[in-house]
Amino acid sequence: MNYTQNKLNLKTFLPLLLVVLFASETIFAKMAADMALAPPMQQQAFAVSEVISFYTKKQNTEKLSENETNILKLSLLAQDVFEVKDFKIPAYLKAEKEKAITLNHVTTVIQQAIEKKSNWDEPLSNSNLEKIKDNRDLLKNTLHESSYSWAWISYQMGQKQEAKKILAEKFETAYAHVMKLKHVFSHHTSPMAEGERLAKALAPLSTDDENKTREDQLKKMRTHISTLPDVQIMT
Repeated sequence: MNYTQNKLNLKTFLPLLLVVLFASETIFAKMAADMALAPPMQQQAFAVSEVISFYTKKQNTEKLSENETNILKLSLLAQDVFEVKDFKIPAYLKAEKEKAITLNHVTTVIQQAIEKKSNWDEPLSNSNLEKIKDNRDLLKNTLHESSYSWAWISYQMGQKQEAKKILAEKFETAYAHVMKLKHVFSHHTSPMAEGERLAKALAPLSTDDENKTREDQLKKMRTHISTLPDVQIMT
């Protein structure tokens, strides 16, 4: 095949390739949207106090495993410090009772409780602060040291620069993510939500110049989002 034939084949192939790529992106976008609209799995409430009671009794007759010990410790924190009443588990696991509650379940309810705290300066009682400090390493490992939740824990323990560093890095990640978006889903949480939440938490920890820079970034994010096509679901 000579050069001219190669050139002609490329002219024919490239438009077809672009059509395939566009179609693939549209299909995957619709699949993601369909998954988001799928009915949620039925959940069953399970009292935190029942989990605490189960492991408290069990440790009186046998030694708990490390995982069970951590579930008990974090369940006590969830109940006492974060006022969590229930875990939510898939309904089909109801028969498993306490065994259905994993360390991830307990960690998740603590994260959710922290994320609802709009005022980081709302004081903790001395006893609750001590409970957090006593379980510092466990919380750091389960919440992860780069998380929003760990930033809140650090802030409560007086480590405000560490909290600021975590939040600032997460904000930059959120900013980069939004600026790379090529479309939005109108039924999803706003792409701005994470950035705005982080900016709010950072505001009292930052200088005026830092807050101004961050506000400029938020404006760029809003402008970028306003130009994006909205993927709609055809029903």
